[in-house]
Amino acid sequence: MIYRIGSFNVRNLNYPGSKDSKRAFDTIAAIIKENFDVVALQEVLSDKVWDQLKMHLGGNWQFAWERPPQYFGESKADARGEGYAYIWNTKKLDLIEIEVDGYTRKFLPRIWKQYRAQGQKLIREPYYARFTPQGKNGGCFCEIRLINTHIVYGEDSKAGKYVRYSEFLKVVRNIYENIANKRYGDRMPAYVVVLGDYNLSLKTLQLMDVKVEVGDSTSERREERVITVQDKLTTLNHKEQQDGTYTSDFVNDYDHFTFMEKYQSIMHIEIECVDVKKYCSNLANYWETVSDHIPIKMSINLNNRMI
Repeated sequence: MIYRIGSFNVRNLNYPGSKDSKRAFDTIAAIIKENFDVVALQEVLSDKVWDQLKMHLGGNWQFAWERPPQYFGESKADARGEGYAYIWNTKKLDLIEIEVDGYTRKFLPRIWKQYRAQGQKLIREPYYARFTPQGKNGGCFCEIRLINTHIVYGEDSKAGKYVRYSEFLKVVRNIYENIANKRYGDRMPAYVVVLGDYNLSLKTLQLMDVKVEVGDSTSERREERVITVQDKLTTLNHKEQQDGTYTSDFVNDYDHFTFMEKYQSIMHIEIECVDVKKYCSNLANYWETVSDHIPIKMSINLNNRMI
């Protein structure tokens, strides 16, 4: 069974009636419905956006939203109450169920606030979720753990890029490693993916060989190489022309997926960008009504996985 995992920065998406009233919720919903089984959203300013999106998605979709704490020293430019969200198709995936005090309940997505050591705190913490296809038509006994990330942009300088790269390393070496090593009572195989808007180009991210240490009490500890993929341009500019109209072009490759290198052979991973021209007449119209990022997609085959 193929599962389509997406990341989509929806640029300050708010509910209708807010100052941003041009957003085409029907187009955003169509992009999600036609391309993803689960999608991680960044820059969702209110959980009220779900009232609009669900009208266009239909009854077999679910939504979760949370806002990370404001970080100390946040500038006015970023003090907009940005949150994360997940939207998933319940015909393909559902939240993992856990047992607490004899009762079974869903493991709800949550902001990750655990830190292994002093100085590991992130400027903007990621949003963690656990999904499984078990019990669905064609589903298997396994788990997909997602770490929805939006690294704070800060300054456009060498120092600013260093801060962003340091944040990325904290996500991988602390949070990813921690989550990858977690095992629960049913010992369900788990595959962990970081995804989101890193505000870093792939070329910058590939400067260092990143590894994590995995293993638990039943297996020998070992190092696994972690890779980041997706080098297509995913952000758009918006320039006014002399005649008062606007044009948009692709600018940066900031949206990525990060996972253990061995997953490539285990799950036959395919990476692509969504063709947004199918949904809007031109990129300027897309920028105005949808977002300044285009969504990215990772397709995986869990039923034919090697382990």
